[in-house]
Amino acid sequence: MRNSVRCPKCDGQSILHASGIEDRSTHAKDAVLSIKGDEPFTVFGSWSHVGVIEAYICENCGFTEWYTRDPDKIPHGETVRRLKTKPRKGYR
Repeated sequence: MRNSVRCPKCDGQSILHASGIEDRSTHAKDAVLSIKGDEPFTVFGSWSHVGVIEAYICENCGFTEWYTRDPDKIPHGETVRRLKTKPRKGYR
């Protein structure tokens, strides 16, 4: 939906883009949903928002696609691990 601006479920053509999704839990006041690494991402020891989550929502049926902004900037460690597959045998 992000690129096609068309819903893959109902073929709807009115798509909403939510560029920041907030965590409304009792522990985080208006915190933006993002990827949490193993250590703070800033020199001051506070958490910066890396890998902010955004959504594309079909206004007709409500189908929602989630995307992570700037995935190449997310640090890898214990919390975030890169998973890779092996090439398939016999695959062209």
